[in-house]
Amino acid sequence: MTKKEAVELHGSIDCKNHFTKYKKFTNKDIEQSLIKTLNQVYESVEIIKQGRAYVYQLGAKRKELATREDKRITNGAWSIAYTRNLDIMVVSALEQNEVADSAQTLSKWSLDFGLIEPKLYDLINSRYSESLKEQHLTELRRVNIIGLGQERIVNDFIKYTQYLHSHLANTLERMKKAGIIEYYPVPMGFIGGEEGTVRLHESTVKKILSLQRKLMDKHDVGEWYLNTYLNAQKTKNYLAEWKEELLQITDENGQILGLSYWYKTYAIMLKARKNKIITYLEKYNQDVIQFYRDNEESFISTNLKAFVEERGRYVEEIAKKSEIRFLQPRTMRTTLEDLGGKDLIRLPKVDDYTYNVEYYELYFKNLYSLKISELQKYYEHKFN
Repeated sequence: MTKKEAVELHGSIDCKNHFTKYKKFTNKDIEQSLIKTLNQVYESVEIIKQGRAYVYQLGAKRKELATREDKRITNGAWSIAYTRNLDIMVVSALEQNEVADSAQTLSKWSLDFGLIEPKLYDLINSRYSESLKEQHLTELRRVNIIGLGQERIVNDFIKYTQYLHSHLANTLERMKKAGIIEYYPVPMGFIGGEEGTVRLHESTVKKILSLQRKLMDKHDVGEWYLNTYLNAQKTKNYLAEWKEELLQITDENGQILGLSYWYKTYAIMLKARKNKIITYLEKYNQDVIQFYRDNEESFISTNLKAFVEERGRYVEEIAKKSEIRFLQPRTMRTTLEDLGGKDLIRLPKVDDYTYNVEYYELYFKNLYSLKISELQKYYEHKFN
């Protein structure tokens, strides 16, 4: 299996974004994380040279997903601070039956688990409704968080917010392996007319993913590019052909479905008894488990406040890193005769950008991370 195929089939969101951007692994930790995932799915994984490239030689596919190699210490110390008590927040919501019985998107589960507010959930869903998105943009202009021409930063904020989805998915996967919950994807598709939303067969999903890979190769785009350059011509060309060919996807019986779009929902159910849950939480959350045992209601309230504050800092930190990275020297193509039209490494300038000028000015005025911080505070949980 090529590295590109492995990333597409088994890579995390961060892994896919990294590989799409660089066309290879420039970060060994990201590739090692992918290899750990491959070891869960296949009996063996070996890196071998095939021609001029290195590929993964995989053993037989496992009948059941193996336990992931996890060298983290189990005293509640996590690389991303706000995620350390996600397990308890999930368990508490499931125990109290505060969530739906049916499969839902990770955005809706995030809302039900109390990880995001209804207003932020509404903003995330505005990606699929121009009228809803315009309502949010109008309100954000009214409260002076964004100005005209700066709307693209709201898409960036949504992207940073959705990192929570992958963090929640990692937590749910770990809880599934420990036997605490049942957790599995349920692919859905939307068909215009009376049929509406339908559950998709596995064979149909494979056809959709195959179509996606084919069109991404044809238009030389990936998920990162499509999410970052929404108005680029390559993005528009890809989306136009995607929409047209998705309509022709067939079901398991060879019948054309007429899909408008598809998405994944997830079914989550509490499985373990109380004693097993406590034992699991003790393994990953030793520093807080006694507080949780003594007064669950007080713990949830206190933990929510810490979660909101730490997650806010996380979003602000990645926005600041993005701002710093954007302003770094880069290779620029020049047509100056004295340089012979050669590549030149220099700092970017606002004059380099002839589109979305107001958006790019936020970087050059060191306002980008500040605006993300304002958006975070506007959409986060408010405490009395």
